[in-house]
Amino acid sequence: MAAAIRLARRGVGTTHPNPRVGAVALRGGTIVGRGFHARAGEAHAEVRALEEAGDRARGQTLVSTLEPCAHQGRTAPCVAAIRAAGVRRVVIGMRDPNPLVNGRGVQALREAGIEVVEDVRREECRELNPAYLKFMATGLPWAMLKSMVSLDGRVASDAGESRGLGGEAEQRLCHRLRAEHDAVLVGIGTVLRDDPELTVRLRTGRNPLRVVLDSRLRIPSGSRLVRSAGEAPLLIATVSEDREASLALDGLGARVWRFEADGAGRVPLRALFRRLAEDGRLSLLVEGGPTVHTAVLREGLADRVAVGIAPRILGGANAPAWTRDLGRARLDEAIGVESLVVRRVGRDLSPAPGASVAVNGVCLTVERAQADVIHATAVPETLRKTTLGKLSPGGRVNLERALKVGDEIGGHWVSGHVDAVARIASVRRSGTDVLLSVEVPASLAPYVAVKGSLALDGVSLTVAAWEASRAVVALVPYTLEHTIASEYEEGTDVNLEVDLLARYLERLAVARGMLAPPSGLAAERGRP
Repeated sequence: MAAAIRLARRGVGTTHPNPRVGAVALRGGTIVGRGFHARAGEAHAEVRALEEAGDRARGQTLVSTLEPCAHQGRTAPCVAAIRAAGVRRVVIGMRDPNPLVNGRGVQALREAGIEVVEDVRREECRELNPAYLKFMATGLPWAMLKSMVSLDGRVASDAGESRGLGGEAEQRLCHRLRAEHDAVLVGIGTVLRDDPELTVRLRTGRNPLRVVLDSRLRIPSGSRLVRSAGEAPLLIATVSEDREASLALDGLGARVWRFEADGAGRVPLRALFRRLAEDGRLSLLVEGGPTVHTAVLREGLADRVAVGIAPRILGGANAPAWTRDLGRARLDEAIGVESLVVRRVGRDLSPAPGASVAVNGVCLTVERAQADVIHATAVPETLRKTTLGKLSPGGRVNLERALKVGDEIGGHWVSGHVDAVARIASVRRSGTDVLLSVEVPASLAPYVAVKGSLALDGVSLTVAAWEASRAVVALVPYTLEHTIASEYEEGTDVNLEVDLLARYLERLAVARGMLAPPSGLAAERGRP
């Protein structure tokens, strides 16, 4: 299921309004077919996995993050493909809450004599599709509020300046978020003040539907949003009855939705959100200013808040905060934030030229750094003796900066010098942890001990057991979430570094004549 979940993540930003789904076909525990749903109207994950597996899937197991469909939609039913492939057993992460599917796929499979195992890693599978699940439960889109603030919580200076508060790395992250959502929302105040374009430019991805709250249709025809309406979709939500202005915007390529005004004479957010979801826009990024953020929070329509904190103190008596009056006067009325995640972006992690960084546990020297892009060169010898030569554009890596004087040393000491390339022999789950069995070359076995340490792609781990020539290590949920370890599967090659202390003690013993030098290690005398 872990492999299916990883495959499903490839559909982030492309599957709307369909859910993200991954599937693998197994034969004797070995993956023989992989698939993920890429776009609405294209083949579903189960069908892709079975197509790749071919006859190897007959009598075997299919694993899918979501219940296979049994109805005819834009594509043929997945259940029919599963039956035709001769699959004996289907493992699913969760049922599909869509009324057209919910339980029907499982029932159809069982009626066909196919064994069905349900709710395997169910919570992880649910986390793949928060927007889809919310829409099925409420009819509303999943909404993320995004803002960039100073250390003192201001989104702009006293003079109204906000551009440049975040750096280039923060802008890249913003564009990534746009690409991952179906729509992006701002208020007319932001349009008049900043003249944004709200497209995806600093990374590869589709443009979201750009939505502007404009009660009186004040958006200028010469604004960047309107001028680019032919290239990226634009929607104006209004309560204005000015038909002439509406037709003019329509003629420039924008859509205009009119609503009955709420009590404040503005666009009713809940009605807008519901209509967006009905239009297939299930995830919404709210980039609007304090007025829009406050309105969304007051209506209880926000599901996640992403606030970037710039290392600046703006001050100013009139410098605005990212929200205004939320109507909550008491401390016990505050909006609680669950599952807080803190991450450093940009300058905090950008090393200077000449500094060392570890990429998948391989120590490299930084040649130059541009915002959140680091440039380093690996010599041919390094590429041959590590897994770096197998990297490809778009792949994820473990990245670690050099330890600075005064930094806290946590866990085990890792030098960044790879001892060998090892292979993952097996991956199995134990509760919330994942147990890896790693094939250790015979020449390195003396340096591996139970309760000792080894590093895989730069991630230092404790050896839980030694089985023949294999070391068993456990990956806890935090490690799985914050490193590429979640992508490991049977047969994956990893950079291996054995215990540094064991190496040092061996050299010390050899140098003092207490131990014969092992093969490959020249005898040394004196201090090592």
